[in-house]
Amino acid sequence: MSIDLKNAKIALRQMKDARSLLFSISESLDDAIQVVSKAITIDCRSTGLSLLPDDVLTSIFEMYIEMSVTAGGFVYPTVSPHVLASVCRRFRQIVLTCPGLWKHVSLEFSKMRLLSLKDRCPAPIIHVGAAYELSRMNLDNFPFIHPCQQWREFRLIYVNDEIGHLYFESLKSLIQTPLEALERLSISNELDVFENEEQMGPFSIYLDGDDLRTLSSWQMPNLTRLELRNIIPMAPLQCGNVTAFDLHVQDYQVEVLSMAAFRKLLLSMPKVQSLSIALDVSASFDTSPDTRLSLPSLRSLELQIHGNTTPSLTTSQIMGLLNTEDLTRLVFRLIGDYGSEGLLLEGFVFAVVAPTFGPHHEGRPTSFVRVEDFSLEVQHFRCRHGSLDRLFDAMPKVQNVSLKLARADAFIPYIFHHIKRGGMLGHLRSLRVALPRGCLDDFIDQAWNFEGFFGDGRCMDLEVLELEFIQTCNTESLRTRLCNFFGEKLCWIEN
Repeated sequence: MSIDLKNAKIALRQMKDARSLLFSISESLDDAIQVVSKAITIDCRSTGLSLLPDDVLTSIFEMYIEMSVTAGGFVYPTVSPHVLASVCRRFRQIVLTCPGLWKHVSLEFSKMRLLSLKDRCPAPIIHVGAAYELSRMNLDNFPFIHPCQQWREFRLIYVNDEIGHLYFESLKSLIQTPLEALERLSISNELDVFENEEQMGPFSIYLDGDDLRTLSSWQMPNLTRLELRNIIPMAPLQCGNVTAFDLHVQDYQVEVLSMAAFRKLLLSMPKVQSLSIALDVSASFDTSPDTRLSLPSLRSLELQIHGNTTPSLTTSQIMGLLNTEDLTRLVFRLIGDYGSEGLLLEGFVFAVVAPTFGPHHEGRPTSFVRVEDFSLEVQHFRCRHGSLDRLFDAMPKVQNVSLKLARADAFIPYIFHHIKRGGMLGHLRSLRVALPRGCLDDFIDQAWNFEGFFGDGRCMDLEVLELEFIQTCNTESLRTRLCNFFGEKLCWIEN
């Protein structure tokens, strides 16, 4: 064998040995890299976040803290600024210098935690509410929260009258001075009956007796927002500077609603600007209003009606009580149960525009002459041709219209025939149509109506036409056609 061949074999063997050694080293390095990467992942993440500016980190922390509050108003104790402060020194420095991150104070927190929060946030949001079996323990925590003069917001939730009474009894001795700092008050009665408490109830939405005396004694000179759920005080409250009031009543047991109590409640807020009412009841008011209520600052009205249970008379009585001529924003939500598509929209519209007055006064149509922004949401109701004629005829200056309807085939013929024939929507600037259960297939043959309606010079001020549908596969031709006609005015949304 030649010397060159021997050298080549030796070189090849050395190369193979080197490859095996490198492969073994590579596997070992991969394992080591995985172990080290797993060990420092958390540190790397926190280090990366800590490089962000203070204001950006603060915003992120604030969003995290807001996640601690559930939709029902309860606070998760494990989602807290203490968790953020334990990550690294950088986080701790920011958390300890930002009082807003410590603002949520719950009666369910431990006594030690409640005491520590007193020095962290001077204007807290106080959360009070618990299940029946926890209520006694929570009552013992009242002395450890901030003094009532510091409360910026107070959110009280109780499951029924019996538990609510326990809270009001404790609050009676706790709140003895004006609530100078209080800006927002929320009280919710869930009207729940426990399985082992069959003897209790029926519970009431009306607050009276000692609990009413406690609530009505609170002086709230700087309160601007009031929210009540299944709570109607039988006497006025001391909240004359409230500008936003939300009332939600869901009670199928109440036999009759008190018009006198409702009127007194609204009169205790003479400066109210925004009023939101949601009703899911089976009763109407005991009397119809003889005169409209004077709320000179009222500019926004939201009315949500559960149509399957709430009588049209109840809607009519509310609209008969309110003076709507100065409204600039109007929102109607008509909610039905699944399978109730047989219900018609006309009954609701008639109740809104032709309210019921007392026996000594003739009813007169409701006027929305200053309304510029109008929104209508309809679920599980049929909107027949011409259903909304009366409604749009009552708001001649409306500029921005948002419609969220259940069916497409009811919307298109109506909007392009009846409104045009009646000379309505002459000042229209934006039209937003959402059909959560509809797709363009439902009315693709009606597309020419868009061009015919908006192309006759009637809506020269139109700036936005927004269409929202369920995504389908054959919408490109219609989208192209409308884009060619409306250009940048068209906003196309497919879900």
